[in-house]
Amino acid sequence: MKFQKEKVRRCDKKNVTKEASILKFLRESRHLSVRQAAHLMKTSPASVNHSENGRRDLDQKLIRQFIEAYGYQYEDFEKMLSGAITL
Repeated sequence: MKFQKEKVRRCDKKNVTKEASILKFLRESRHLSVRQAAHLMKTSPASVNHSENGRRDLDQKLIRQFIEAYGYQYEDFEKMLSGAITL
């Protein structure tokens, strides 16, 4: 009997960064569900979920899309990231 090697995927590993935590906080502060946020961003709910839970790499362009969809300014995000504004 042969054993199949499990496929290792990016979404199997979680690496929740500070950026991901802030994005989740911003979404929740607007009282948006994952589905509502996905609709605003014109993406899938899985994409939003994976971004917030460390299963997807975040780049600056994607972070800006989240922030603009939630009605915040990028400067607010930077202040939260630096600790000038606490969550």
